[in-house]
Amino acid sequence: MNRALVLIVILAALIGVYWLVDKNEPVAKTNVPLVQADSASITYLKIESTSDTVELRKEGDGWKVAGAKPYPANEQNVGRALAKFSQMTRKALITDKPERFEEFEVDGDKSVHVTFTSKGKEQTIHLGKAGPSFQTSYARVDGDDDVWEVGGNHSSTFRRPEADWRDKTITQFPVDSVSKLTVTFPGSQLIFSRPDSVWAASENGTGFTASKTQIERATRLLSRMSTVEFADTLSDSLFEAPECALIVELRDGSTTELKLVKRDDKQFYLRKTGAASDFVIYNSTAEVLMRKKDEYLEKTAPAS
Repeated sequence: MNRALVLIVILAALIGVYWLVDKNEPVAKTNVPLVQADSASITYLKIESTSDTVELRKEGDGWKVAGAKPYPANEQNVGRALAKFSQMTRKALITDKPERFEEFEVDGDKSVHVTFTSKGKEQTIHLGKAGPSFQTSYARVDGDDDVWEVGGNHSSTFRRPEADWRDKTITQFPVDSVSKLTVTFPGSQLIFSRPDSVWAASENGTGFTASKTQIERATRLLSRMSTVEFADTLSDSLFEAPECALIVELRDGSTTELKLVKRDDKQFYLRKTGAASDFVIYNSTAEVLMRKKDEYLEKTAPAS
């Protein structure tokens, strides 16, 4: 047989073998989003992992942690989660074989299962382990056998305990907006008022000279407080005789009412009127809020 003809036959055979092998390998478009969903269109999230199942629903302009009693959601953590959908771009198709799902942790207990609703359509994605460089990770769309390497490492953003999806804010308002602070103890009531730029202070109706620095330390703390943890099962009777009650009045006429009850040697329970839950704060925070008259007095320099 002519040598050239032999080479042609061999080449044709190799092309045939390549075609037979290659046609069994998954081929798909890359550098496109894993799923089509922008953050503004998503109205529902359900996140399932071995430790927690959390549902979040968009209500108006905000999010709530769904349940028998909905709680305000941590908008920052929800925002981080929503942003992940646009960051999950398909880098490489790894396999389409279900027997390899466990290897990439895109099924079963090790996966984080994220169900979301966008424009009325519900989808679920399964987030797996990180890629070799930890700059990518593996993911699969429910109902599809394709396992993708996607940009970014996303599981930790969604794998949070329920408490981390809740808004831990107790109070948040501009510190300069405080016009009056009333602090009530058994047998004593302190009132600090600021009709203009100067603070006036009284105890049980009798005026005294208070330190502006100490008053503003308390109002600054009150203007932005977060809880250590939530206390969802406290009875109303626990707060009937609080160790301290505070009322903060703002220049716009709004008020914030707080009650403090000792939990143990390190923490206090705090109830805010109108809040969906009760809160826990550290002693160090409670001590600033519960200062008595002597701790507010303006200190005079000793005579030389």
